[in-house]
This record gives sequence, C-alpha cells and structure tokens, in this order.
Amino acid sequence: MARAPSTGIAAGIAAIRDALKTIPATPGVYRMLNRKGDALYVGKARNLKSRVQNYAHPAGLSNRLRRMIAEPSPASSLIGSSFIRSGPLSA
Repeated sequence: MARAPSTGIAAGIAAIRDALKTIPATPGVYRMLNRKGDALYVGKARNLKSRVQNYAHPAGLSNRLRRMIAEPSPASSLIGSSFIRSGPLSA
C-alpha cells in the first residue's frame, strides 16, 4: 500500500535538515518552495548553511515562518553562489 506524503512542520524540518547536507557555508541566495514548486520565500545570506539551519529550529520563529516551513518540498534550493551574482535574482 502506498504511503501518504508527509506534511506539516515535522516534514518541513526533515526536508530542511536533508537539504542542509548539500548547502554550502558560503554567501548566496536560497528559496523555499512549496510542493507545487512555487516560491514561498527568497532570501540571501552571507552564510547559506547557517541561515537555512535557523529554519530547522521552529521554536524561535514567528508563526508566519512556521507556516512557511510546514509547506516546503524540497526545503531550499540554491539559486546563486554569491551576493554579486545573486543580487539581481532577489530584487
């Protein structure tokens, strides 16, 4: 029997932790995608790994961010490798 896809904040945190395995600790841009592939949030950081890792600890996040974490699949996606390259992408 097929298993229903995981949903909710626990599934979002699991997806973020899985994505952290490949996210570099360098400057860049990340995006949170929903299950349909639509962008929920685009952000940039001086240290991508550190910034995205913050989303894996929902206790300190606002309700808006907790709802966003409950949506993503995959959790995050690197779309630029530096502030110079990624600057126009986040505008």
